[in-house]
Amino acid sequence: MILGENIYLRGVEEEDLTYRVSWLNDPEVSRTLNFEHPVTLAGSKQWLSRVTADSARKDFTLFRRGDDKPIGYCGFLGIDWKVRKAEIYGGIGDTSQWGHGLGKEMWWLMIRYGFDVLALNRLWATVWTENFGMRRVNEYCGMQEEGILRKDVLSHGEYRDRIVYGILREEYLSLVDSGPRG
Repeated sequence: MILGENIYLRGVEEEDLTYRVSWLNDPEVSRTLNFEHPVTLAGSKQWLSRVTADSARKDFTLFRRGDDKPIGYCGFLGIDWKVRKAEIYGGIGDTSQWGHGLGKEMWWLMIRYGFDVLALNRLWATVWTENFGMRRVNEYCGMQEEGILRKDVLSHGEYRDRIVYGILREEYLSLVDSGPRG
């Protein structure tokens, strides 16, 4: 379990899948994602079986502290143990929790875990150019814009641009004492 001030993360369990399916099928949430729809519970169970056996990824469910309400998802993809890097992903699936700073806290917990526990040297993420909220989260947590992947993904019937953000271990270490910048 990864504890934050207002939230905590724990590995995905089968009991979490009902929430994930609901979140990923929510039109407001899915517009920020690149998933084949609809997402089904049966398909999610197969997904969980695959990813729990994959040493190149770690997936979590995000909970609100106090009432243990599941509110989101996050994780590490393509963990390269030799080069010590990984892509991070995440989102607040419960839209009633948007705008409360929980995405920033989740992202900072992921960055801390990636460097302090997994001992990685580089973390990176991609964000749709029009997802200004997630762009602000990346910048708040000290990630730097590294470039734009133009018309990189066919999603929701259109080619979309993505921004690549990254943070290196030494950049993270310079933020540790002060916390993420606001």
